Amino acid sequence: TQSTGSSGINAEYGGFSFIFQKASSYGMGNQMSDHGSCMQYYSPVMTVQATSHEVKWINNMPKTMWIVDAEMVEQHDIYDGPVDLEVGPGADRKRMREKYLGRCNVMHKSAK
Repeated sequence: TQSTGSSGINAEYGGFSFIFQKASSYGMGNQMSDHGSCMQYYSPVMTVQATSHEVKWINNMPKTMWIVDAEMVEQHDIYDGPVDLEVGPGADRKRMREKYLGRCNVMHKSAK
């Protein structure tokens, strides 16, 4: 936790700005004002099915929506449709985190 000085506001963690995920015929998302929209860790798959014995991916082709760095899309005309980025494993995923994803911070105001 990092303090911002005498204001009583502390940074709990920095993360990535998550909006929505769709898998199969279901989707899930967050209110942008909710701390759940700032994911501390990036993962292209958010939803799994778990039992006491195994974990299964609900869908092999999930689609997630994240806020991205504005410089990555500033030349894109919104009337040309969405910008889809195919993200593979390993180095491709690391590049996505470091180059494209928008960053956020979860803050906490301490009681005074």
